[in-house]
Amino acid sequence: MRMNGYLKKEEIYTSIVSGRGIYQWDGRLTPGPLAGAQAQPASPVITNLITGEVFFAKRFENSVTSISRYARYIFNPPDRKKILWPSDLMLCPESVRNQCSLFDAQDYGVPSAPDGKKVEISVLLFPLKGYPQIVNSEQKLRQAGDLSWKNPAVRDMAVQLVQAVESLNRNGYVYEDFHLSRIFFQENGSAFLDFSNLMYRFDDCNLIGQSAACSPGVHQYPIEFAEPAFVQGKVNSLDFHSQNYSLCALLFYLFFGRYPYDGRLLSGYLDIDTQSHGVKFQQCHKTPVFIFDPNDRQNSLGAFSNEQRITELWADLPESLKELFVLTLSESNATRAVWVCNPPPVTWLRRFRDEGWL
Repeated sequence: MRMNGYLKKEEIYTSIVSGRGIYQWDGRLTPGPLAGAQAQPASPVITNLITGEVFFAKRFENSVTSISRYARYIFNPPDRKKILWPSDLMLCPESVRNQCSLFDAQDYGVPSAPDGKKVEISVLLFPLKGYPQIVNSEQKLRQAGDLSWKNPAVRDMAVQLVQAVESLNRNGYVYEDFHLSRIFFQENGSAFLDFSNLMYRFDDCNLIGQSAACSPGVHQYPIEFAEPAFVQGKVNSLDFHSQNYSLCALLFYLFFGRYPYDGRLLSGYLDIDTQSHGVKFQQCHKTPVFIFDPNDRQNSLGAFSNEQRITELWADLPESLKELFVLTLSESNATRAVWVCNPPPVTWLRRFRDEGWL
């Protein structure tokens, strides 16, 4: 409410990190630039009263550690052409939270205030405008057609994804949130990553521990491409090796349309709903035997026609790429029973270049 043309104190929200961060919410909501045209508006449109810039807000898990971490990230952005990136941290009173559905980077539900007490939370502010036309990876894959490394459209998606991750690494960040819902593509074909709680500066990787391991039906750490060593509890935190493992597992899925350990050992597990999906992949990471492990055939594919197709695709894959998949996805490496060796994005790009994919 305004009185005599002036804003009341409770209508003004302030930045935690910048003196020029004076904000107002006028009641408008937006789905955000990555949510898609059919998405319901779920975030407040926030205007900077000094600069006139417009932002949308994302909630995250508030703690002294996370606020300090995100403040550093705001002052040390990577290439914003490759990833959604916050511009500010704003204090957000409960009155705003109750009038709109704030969401955080992992789409968690927003917890209610304990014992009915009013709480003041902070949210990340992201620029609302200035994004090119973007499609999510599921839509892009449907447009691409056959999931196969022989498909030029799939190869290009893989190259662009690896380049986006390599760019983040070069700017000092590790990306751990490998899930198709987090990956987007621009009109020019470039990959564009969603900002995530599962992204860290190299010196912050120890901030995420086993409490973030994925359980059935809960999206905290994408279990489809999770590193078995982390899921099994053999390592206590995600790191650069975890990123590189997950990137490899996702590339395998793009190239073959199948998960690396989805062989005969998992033939008795259903995957028809959220719960069965989680149970299947928990079991998958208990026995992570690569379906094309040359030294362990117990999880190899059977004689079904779709499995024969995948086997033929593997036989035709260039040896330089086979080597990286076998090295990374073998059980001893995936569980860190040996000295871990997960090729980084720059190695994949070098091999893609050698094969003429770049």
